[in-house]
Amino acid sequence: MLDAGQLAHRGYTVGVVGQALLAATAGQGHRPIAAYLALPEGTVRGWLRSARGAARRLREIGVQTTVLLDPGVLPVGEHTDPLTPALDALGAAALAFGRRFAREDTDPWARINVLTQGRLLAPSPTG
Repeated sequence: MLDAGQLAHRGYTVGVVGQALLAATAGQGHRPIAAYLALPEGTVRGWLRSARGAARRLREIGVQTTVLLDPGVLPVGEHTDPLTPALDALGAAALAFGRRFAREDTDPWARINVLTQGRLLAPSPTG
């Protein structure tokens, strides 16, 4: 069993991946993100592609979880990058999860990893 902060089949923690994803939503490209985090450019580029490809599924997980646990923290807003609303929804879900289950002391990215069942960067199923 993996620690909640670890992504399956990845050499980096969910917190490191999360930093890269958040930097991308702030408008940074994969090269500056990779340089800042001292990571290979191809690794970061792959993470961003994977997360953007899964953004709809990730947003659905975040929204559904937030609605179940604490609809008052559900984010609203329009964004052009599909990754931003996905991370907003997952962040709200992590907050709601922490409040509901008294786990506010745990890393929010670890909570997101639990909520996505370790599949933050997994492709969305087709069909």
